[in-house]
Amino acid sequence: MKAFIAFLFIWTLILGLKIPEPETKSSCTCPDHFFSCGNCICIPKKWVCDGDNDCSNNQDEKHCDQTCLPNHFTCNNQRCVKIEWLCDGDNDCGDYSDELSCPSKNCSTDQFPCSDGSCIPKHWKCDHGPDCTHGEDERNCAVTCNEHQFKCLCISAVTCNEHQFKCLCISAVTCNEHQFECLCISAVTSVTCNEHQFKCQDKSSCIPKEWRCNSILDCSDGSDEDNCNEQQAFCSKHEFTCLQTSTCVPLKMRCDGKNDCKSGEDELLCEVSDKSDCSSDEYVCGDGSCIAMDWVCDGVTDCANLMDEQNCTFLSCNPNQFRCDNGHCISRSKRCDGVDDCSDDSDEKGCETMNGEIQCSPGQFICGNEKCISLEKKCNTFDDCGDSSDEQNCGEEVLIYAQGQYLRKIALSMPNYPDVKIPLKGVKKIIAIDYNPISNMIYWSDQDLNTISAAYLDGSGQKIISSKVKSSDGIAVDWINKVLFWTDTGSDKIEQANLDGTEQITILSKDLDEPRDIAVDPVEKFIYWSDWGQQPKIESEIQWPNGLALDLADRKIYWGDAKKQRIYFHLFQTERDQLTTSFVWAEFACTEVVISTDIPHLFGLSLLGNHIYWSDWKDTSLNRCDKRTGKNKVTILKHHSRNLGMFMDVKAIKVKLIKGDRNKYCGFDEFHCENDLCIGNKKRCDGKNDCGDDSDEKDCDLPATCDKDNGGCQQTCRIFGQQARCDCFPGYYLLSDMRNCKDINECIFEGTCSQKCTNVPGTYKCYCVDGYTLKPDGRGCKADGGKAYLIFANRVDIRRVLPDKSEYDSILQGLQNAIALDFHIEKNYVFWSDVALDKIKRAYINGSEIKEVVQYGLESPGGLAVDWVHDLLFWTDAGTSTIEVTDLDGIFRKVLIWENLEKPRALVAHPGNRSIFWTDWGTTPKIESSCMDGSYRNVIANTSLFWPNGLTIDYTTDKLYWADAKHHVIECADLDGSNRRTVLNKGLPHPFALTLFEDELYWTDWNTKSINKANKFTGNDVETVHNRLHYPMDIHTFHPQRQPTMKNVCGKNNGGCSHFCLPNWHGYSCACLTGQHLKKDNKTCVESMNRFVVFSTMSDLRRISVDTPDRTDVVLPLNKVLSAVGIDFDAKNDMIYWTDTDLNVIKRAHWNGSHEKVVIGNQVESPVGVAIDWIGRKIYWTDQDTDFIEVANLNGSMRSILISTSLDKPRDIIVDPLEGFMYWSDWGSRPKIERAGMDGNRRQVLISNNITWPNGLALDKKLKRLYWTDGGRSVIESVKLDGTDRQIIISVNVPRPFGIALFEDTIYWTDKLNKGVYSANKYNGSGREVIASQLDNVMDIKMFYKPQPRGNNQNIYTINHGLEVNIKIHTIKPQPRGKYQYIHQINHSLEVNIKIYNNKPQPRGILMSPDGKTCNKGRLISTTGYTCVCPTGILMSPDGKTCNKDMSNFIVFARRTDIRKISLDVNYVADVVIPLGEIRNAIAIGVDRVAGKLYWTDTILDVIMKANLDGSQVEQFIKHGLDTPDGLAVDEIGRKIYWTDTGLNRIEVADLVTGMRKVLIWDNLDKPRDLTLYYEKGYMYWTDWGKLPKIQRSDMDGSNRTVLVDKNLGWPNGIVIDKQLQRIEWADVKMEVIESSI
Repeated sequence: MKAFIAFLFIWTLILGLKIPEPETKSSCTCPDHFFSCGNCICIPKKWVCDGDNDCSNNQDEKHCDQTCLPNHFTCNNQRCVKIEWLCDGDNDCGDYSDELSCPSKNCSTDQFPCSDGSCIPKHWKCDHGPDCTHGEDERNCAVTCNEHQFKCLCISAVTCNEHQFKCLCISAVTCNEHQFECLCISAVTSVTCNEHQFKCQDKSSCIPKEWRCNSILDCSDGSDEDNCNEQQAFCSKHEFTCLQTSTCVPLKMRCDGKNDCKSGEDELLCEVSDKSDCSSDEYVCGDGSCIAMDWVCDGVTDCANLMDEQNCTFLSCNPNQFRCDNGHCISRSKRCDGVDDCSDDSDEKGCETMNGEIQCSPGQFICGNEKCISLEKKCNTFDDCGDSSDEQNCGEEVLIYAQGQYLRKIALSMPNYPDVKIPLKGVKKIIAIDYNPISNMIYWSDQDLNTISAAYLDGSGQKIISSKVKSSDGIAVDWINKVLFWTDTGSDKIEQANLDGTEQITILSKDLDEPRDIAVDPVEKFIYWSDWGQQPKIESEIQWPNGLALDLADRKIYWGDAKKQRIYFHLFQTERDQLTTSFVWAEFACTEVVISTDIPHLFGLSLLGNHIYWSDWKDTSLNRCDKRTGKNKVTILKHHSRNLGMFMDVKAIKVKLIKGDRNKYCGFDEFHCENDLCIGNKKRCDGKNDCGDDSDEKDCDLPATCDKDNGGCQQTCRIFGQQARCDCFPGYYLLSDMRNCKDINECIFEGTCSQKCTNVPGTYKCYCVDGYTLKPDGRGCKADGGKAYLIFANRVDIRRVLPDKSEYDSILQGLQNAIALDFHIEKNYVFWSDVALDKIKRAYINGSEIKEVVQYGLESPGGLAVDWVHDLLFWTDAGTSTIEVTDLDGIFRKVLIWENLEKPRALVAHPGNRSIFWTDWGTTPKIESSCMDGSYRNVIANTSLFWPNGLTIDYTTDKLYWADAKHHVIECADLDGSNRRTVLNKGLPHPFALTLFEDELYWTDWNTKSINKANKFTGNDVETVHNRLHYPMDIHTFHPQRQPTMKNVCGKNNGGCSHFCLPNWHGYSCACLTGQHLKKDNKTCVESMNRFVVFSTMSDLRRISVDTPDRTDVVLPLNKVLSAVGIDFDAKNDMIYWTDTDLNVIKRAHWNGSHEKVVIGNQVESPVGVAIDWIGRKIYWTDQDTDFIEVANLNGSMRSILISTSLDKPRDIIVDPLEGFMYWSDWGSRPKIERAGMDGNRRQVLISNNITWPNGLALDKKLKRLYWTDGGRSVIESVKLDGTDRQIIISVNVPRPFGIALFEDTIYWTDKLNKGVYSANKYNGSGREVIASQLDNVMDIKMFYKPQPRGNNQNIYTINHGLEVNIKIHTIKPQPRGKYQYIHQINHSLEVNIKIYNNKPQPRGILMSPDGKTCNKGRLISTTGYTCVCPTGILMSPDGKTCNKDMSNFIVFARRTDIRKISLDVNYVADVVIPLGEIRNAIAIGVDRVAGKLYWTDTILDVIMKANLDGSQVEQFIKHGLDTPDGLAVDEIGRKIYWTDTGLNRIEVADLVTGMRKVLIWDNLDKPRDLTLYYEKGYMYWTDWGKLPKIQRSDMDGSNRTVLVDKNLGWPNGIVIDKQLQRIEWADVKMEVIESSI
């Protein structure tokens, strides 16, 4: 065997097509708001860098260590958008940062300038289609009508007559919900069209040239679509589709010897011999083959190119045949067999059951789900039924393997796996094998004989298929299309032939280098092969690829690598739009390893059921394992010697038993030959050997006349040739006895009637449900209530359009990214979700009164469904993996489905059935349903799905329709998933959303950006309703019958429920908001919550109840959260407190999101940790920028700095008011964990070694231990409260732990890298559970619980200065007692604590003075009782209880919106905001120390204000006559105030008492700025910013003015006098210096 050069190529190729060069660039594009994976998969941008391999090739998880990819732009909100999206007019960032600083565009004279800087052709202005981003090209488009015209305003939805065409009316009017704006104008006068327009033949209208030949009739006479040879979306049944260009050519041009298609595919498979070998009584097919002349136009396709059934004149079909809509007759056994035998799909419509009676035609198999399929499909290895019932009881499972010159088989169901040799003759060295499940034949290649042969499994029928093979290493049997494929490594090519070896051709010989194994997908008609060649594609990934196998159900391809000793699988995704191109999968980022151990040298590989089977050269063994997990490996056979030869290829098969049960596999009008072939009954006894074994000509004694007993026929007898044959009346079919007839139940065929059908002997009757009227044809139903129109989301707007017209109008404009959509016709509401804003909104159908219904806790709301009967709104969220429900106003909200959901997408509701239905895009795509309360969940479909998108329900027939964007198909089924069938599988590049009306199905398509329609039964009559859309998303039909009247099971009183009344199959159930539960009456919800986990995710706060089974997270509805980090709670008032490091505030709110308030809103730079003292009613926090630990009252008052030294980025903080300690972590250059008294004293380092990123802290009061997370060391640890006995609790799979909480015996923590919330046992980390997952930037966590421990400090009284008595009532169990020494229990419920203490306080962990009168300002719990504290910057008096009234020495400064003080009395530097209320723009300030007043100027209000230094008594001092007061100085001795006015260019003075004012200086001033006074010398100094900057001085009355400095100045600002040095000092902002002068 050759040395293997290891590169694997897996190619896909459509069978029988010419293969051009592989494309090097993907032609797939994704919508702007989606991320392109590079493999034609589009995912929401939120899934990028979230740790999940959503692309299947890991492209979404690459480059996640940088802000954005190199070819992307970083938005201000940190989103990443493509560079080419910059300045394109679209708000791609979501914050418009990609549209800022864009250069303006100069539009030409023939262009119209849009407000975003873009240019559009001028003739697009006022063309009824917004082309500018903001729609300004359609504004101010007044229409003037002449005397022959009438201008409509609001009219009912009517159509214009044949002499008119309809435009959108631009009159400024408001229409009600039943009206739309239109304009019908005469179209009789000739118009002149410009060079950019096409003139219709009626000469009365012009349309844009680009509308010419777009498959839409834009001209009223349709002349714009005449003589068009351009691409068409769909070809008729009389045309051939050119696959590469999608163009259509007449079917008669097929195989005419000319390349009518660009790539010549109309001439493929057309090899007709020059000389026909057909006899005179035979018909010559287009490919040169011969058939009997009487087979022509017999309703059965016998020629491969359908020529024998074309141009036929049909009178009628016999009773054993089905008449197609196109006139062809086919065997009734092929009716409803899942195959389009008619070529127009008419034989596959109306295939259903009626009245519970299973009625399949003879020759069909009845599936377990009551579906009918052809008997030929029984046991063909495909799940044709949809429930696998056709593949059950199909015989035994057998493993075939090659070993040297032998083929052997093992019965897998037998014990000890008996090994039996298949008796073959003349075999030398078998390499590759494959199996035909239809004929029970095995095929193999012989490397020594250079042949491919076949035989039955019993060894009979052995024959050579091909002897023109050099060295075949791979064989693949297409048992459906009856073709054999093989690789020829010796000649580097891939060949095919019929299963009997005829018509052998080479299908690929270019760019092959040692092709090896091969596999075939007979349904999609693709082949896959591996190549051992040396093209340098993925050297590091694959080395020796051997076996290859397809899992058609799961759409996976499996292969083995003998060098790397592994088995892999990869999702294979064939694109119908690209079939003419061969693909190489050179990047295997989405490849997954199935098994990687104990595989020394794999060679052959096969799949059967849930197992992988493989042969191994090295250890000479046959093995199997689970195909999904790689587990449960079993060695089936092992030889300890290689003398018998190495194991080569293997094939695991299921052998079906045909002998003795022949009639089961042929149609009722077909004859089963002895060699297992099926032929038409009319070919039996026709004198010809049609079977090939003469079995059809045996026992042919048939009556020659109908005269006797009607030929033995029940109904009619006819003479065919020399024989009499029985026939049936219309509406009946002939039974298998060929004599008797049975009534055909036409009602089982879907589409027989539009809605309801009743079978009667020989015929049927149709009728309609309420709200519809039967059409004159007796089959169709027309909806009552006027015309319907389509409403659809177009990403940036929501539009409506009549189904039969291309004009539209916008309901809502200026949207960000509208995706999902639904409506409530009775209330005239339209609902939509916006995935850019992550909100669900509502408006009236006319676009008015927009309201946010759901605005919190959404990540990717992709599906919406309105229950118009019970007034409920449901939605899916692929980001949170949940389905939720709310009322129409968004007041109540509940998570319905949260388990076993991955990426739910489309959603639809059926109020009458009390159910919802949804699709799931997850790793196992599926469609599910449940009752509206979440009960009775059921899988509707979970096979042959990839991207299940749109969903819609036909409420008249109870059918569910869906689209699969990856499989390019629209399917339908009953509401329970039965009777699944394909509606349309052509011309669907990327279907997204579905709706229907009457008999028409409508859908949007992302690729074509269009709305299309087709017949809902047949998929025929495909039309494009509207194209050239922006990004069509969800779509609905707006009509009363799409929301018919149904029973409201909750009634008018909401079922007596306090919150939700949710329908189910038994009636309804009451339900509460997420996290809350019902009372015992099962009607009323408990309003309060006593226990729940609360955590922050930077962008929001969330809670998870631990008292209810639905452990789903609920986002607190808060107004603004930018970067929430630390979190704590106050159970007494049900309040949650948190820090926000972007807003630089500490806020609080009720746990339900109400009463949101800023507690600490200034003088904080980066608040991180926060802790609540629930006993002392204080709030503690850390600030990692100021390196402070501070404390304040819970309302933010009485703020004080506790620790300001030796801190370096303090992080989390917790308090223990029972013992008087606080604990905090420090992230600085020397990480540590410390503790101190809650007054800041007795500071102690607990942990300083082996610590990196100490994050969250939690206190265990029971064990007296401190727990913490270390994000750097990836551990969770604990230690005793004195710093001893350090222990690691969890060190496995905690890559980046952050927050931590503790409750009872459980610890809870967050992990930023794992993106989740977890819990485990606090002692050893066992019993680990995932509480929440898929959380970005998850931060702190706390366990909210009631009541919080109070210690023994609730009722404390001091007696005789030394006796303390605590009286407390206990109900269940005593609360923690602190450190009390003497406890006596009385009557089991009264507890008395008596303690003697000296004048020196002893440690108690309690407060000594509950009335707070001992401290004149504030007090803190400490380790020794309590400590009096003063506000920040104020000193304590020597008595330790009384604070000074105010700061003695301080700096005061203005910051435009506030004025602050910095105390010089204390040993730390901290600014304190003076509470002055709202300040607009404070510039200059002055202090009157004598009166204790503060003055400042406000240059927006143009006033001078004054107030006390504590912020009280704020008032306006100078109200009028100011322009821009920039400088201010107070004369405390003379009781005057001076100021400069830059706007008026003057200096004034006013009396502080009377307010009398005077202008001192007004000439030769040019922008005077700051000024200062030297009262002792009577001088006034000021700076001047003018054109000639200078510093001047005058007497305080304005006299004796002089210039002190006028050189080397820029912008002189502040000025001050240094009286000690006798110098002036000033700041120059332009020169960036501070200077001084004498």
